[in-house]
Amino acid sequence: MAHRAGVSSIERVKDFAAKGRPDVLRWMHMHDRSDLTDSLKARDKLLLSTLNIFQVRGPLRSPPQHKPSLFSLLTTLLARRYLVVMFGAPFNPFPGDSCKDIPVRQDRLLRLIKVDFSRNLKMVRGTPLQSLEQQENAILSGPEFEREIKVISERTKQSLPSLKRRASKSFYDMAANPRRAAFIVASPLVGFILRRLFSEVKPSGLDQLAPAVKEHTVVFVPMHRSHLDYILVSWILYRGNLNPPLIAAGVNLSFWPFGYIIRNLGGYFIKRNARDRLHALILKRYVTYLVKRGHSQEFFIEGGRSRSGKMLPPKLGLLGIFCDAFTKGLRKDILFVPVSIAYENVIEGHVFGDENTGRGKRKESLLSLIKARKFLLKKYGDVVVNFGKPISLKGFVNGAGNSRENQNMLERGIVHEFGLELTRKIRDQVSPSLTSLALTALSMAPRYALTSGQLVRRVRELGAMTRDLGRYSQNMPAFTPALESFMEGRDFLVQDLLRGGIVVLERLATEDVYYIPGSRRFTADFYRNSVYHFFFPISILGVLDLLEASISSEEMRQLHQLLAHEHLLPKKEVFMQQLRDLATFLEKRGDLKTARSRVEFVSRSGPAFIPQLLWATIQGYQWVYSQLSGKYDARSENGAQPKSNPEQIDYEQFLSQAQSDFRTAIHLGLMHRSEAAARSSLVAVLDSLADRQEISIEENKGQRSSIVVKCDLKEPLFFLERISTAILRHQTGSLGGSNGGIYTSQVGSAAIDLFR
Repeated sequence: MAHRAGVSSIERVKDFAAKGRPDVLRWMHMHDRSDLTDSLKARDKLLLSTLNIFQVRGPLRSPPQHKPSLFSLLTTLLARRYLVVMFGAPFNPFPGDSCKDIPVRQDRLLRLIKVDFSRNLKMVRGTPLQSLEQQENAILSGPEFEREIKVISERTKQSLPSLKRRASKSFYDMAANPRRAAFIVASPLVGFILRRLFSEVKPSGLDQLAPAVKEHTVVFVPMHRSHLDYILVSWILYRGNLNPPLIAAGVNLSFWPFGYIIRNLGGYFIKRNARDRLHALILKRYVTYLVKRGHSQEFFIEGGRSRSGKMLPPKLGLLGIFCDAFTKGLRKDILFVPVSIAYENVIEGHVFGDENTGRGKRKESLLSLIKARKFLLKKYGDVVVNFGKPISLKGFVNGAGNSRENQNMLERGIVHEFGLELTRKIRDQVSPSLTSLALTALSMAPRYALTSGQLVRRVRELGAMTRDLGRYSQNMPAFTPALESFMEGRDFLVQDLLRGGIVVLERLATEDVYYIPGSRRFTADFYRNSVYHFFFPISILGVLDLLEASISSEEMRQLHQLLAHEHLLPKKEVFMQQLRDLATFLEKRGDLKTARSRVEFVSRSGPAFIPQLLWATIQGYQWVYSQLSGKYDARSENGAQPKSNPEQIDYEQFLSQAQSDFRTAIHLGLMHRSEAAARSSLVAVLDSLADRQEISIEENKGQRSSIVVKCDLKEPLFFLERISTAILRHQTGSLGGSNGGIYTSQVGSAAIDLFR
């Protein structure tokens, strides 16, 4: 090591006073008192660095031993290929220390060295794990547990002994049991699978994680698009000499043998959307115990995988437990690491498309795991995993003007605000991919079709706009390797779209035409939504232009009110200021006219004018509002007695009927964007209406059962129809070809009719 570092030789620290050569690496033994004394004498001229040698990576079962045994030394020599060798950060042990008591200073120095060893050990192998029996004793005991389980007993009319037996079983069904051997076997196997699936796995941001993991309790918060998400994150961390976290996994993955494998790789199983009070109690106490012990953890803030491709509004259950543990003072701080994952092609993309037609979710099982082997026969391009800068919970709470003592964070709404902050950070650092931009371009085309030349030009324009917007916001992640290569001039890469089975290529006259067939538009919408947020503000400005409105107008207020929940928008005043700043940037770029009382683009055929990006979203809202607008009992507003039992609309039946009727509306020309009827889109609209208390969604046994309309929906419906009509007129003008729009067909109207 000294030779590789360019150091001429190594000497013991006791020779420093005699020779004092600066180009010599000196070493000392931490248990040799004379070495400690010599290092203290030279404290003003020496920096100390611990030499950490770990035999293997993976979870640690017992506290570290600073004096290795003979067996440990032999293992180190025989299994040297598995060694992890690292130097600790150099430090000056006692700067300006006036203490002259050598034994006292020796003890202090030894303690500092051991602390540094422990921090490095925590980074590579994690906090030592207690046995499951010890964990059970800690979690299922104590006055607080007895008090809470007694409350459950009184409410459920079950005996305490019976509940405690169930609690013990629930704990063992839930708890992770990570084993070092499982990681040793899984790492090369996972590496082989990932190399078969992807051209490249490209992580970024790992360098900023080491200090955080050493000093604090860390929680990784990835976006959730695929079952490969948690495998990718853990594999990257393990390969980067960072101990993989304990992962909150859905109980649907606990089937044999997959559940056994996940448990041995650090997964613990939770029930989603369940009303099991005992399970909720065990989960809260288990996660709190892990926080108190300092274990790194990982959970998906969206809950399940996003079927729409957008970041879903945050689920606050687990996040609330972490915040509650911090409020109780179990940790001085908890750091949350936002993790974004950009797949060039998502393995489950077609499955999500099928589910969005209304088909039920396929249940995970051993049979489905066996069938999944067919995915190994295809390549899915690149995957980029971005680890963001850790976010301090303590810093966020203090920044909100609150201290943590004796305050309920849930009541103050800080958990919700923190969840939104995390979710936005994850979303904003996702890398744009070639597939996403290409499908965005095709989805914005009036008939979902573009010639080869148009597609190449449009993707390049979107890529350039993304970079410009990134420079403006100073928050632009790197492109995926495929998109980076395309932007450098490799136009032929658009042909890779055909590999995913979403885009079809046809030959018409002398032109190659790429288009999205009707059966694949839900899948295409998934990819479009993954980069939707980059262009959302500029498309809002385009809509304001069509409405001849300003950023401060009533139309802007209505748009924000309609779209804030689904699109994770900040408060109205903050969002409007962001739009003003963007408008100023676009004015300097020459896209917007200056000194105008309303938003007005220089050209409606330019690449920056993209109100059509919002068309599918607007039509989704328009359709749901139109289906619900006749269900409200308005008699109470007119002074008459309202119905004692308002009409309850069956939830699943409403979604099924809405999708079926939308297809008919497409045929009649009443609706135009078929992806607006994706099940995930309709569900997002219903969630937005419920968030604004325009409807209420009733549940039965943890499942959504019915919808009740609580107010008149005609006013927002009229506004949505106005926007949709304005975008339709703009798109119709593009089809006509008279305005030279970017989507004007170069091979005649026959090309448009072909894909109607």
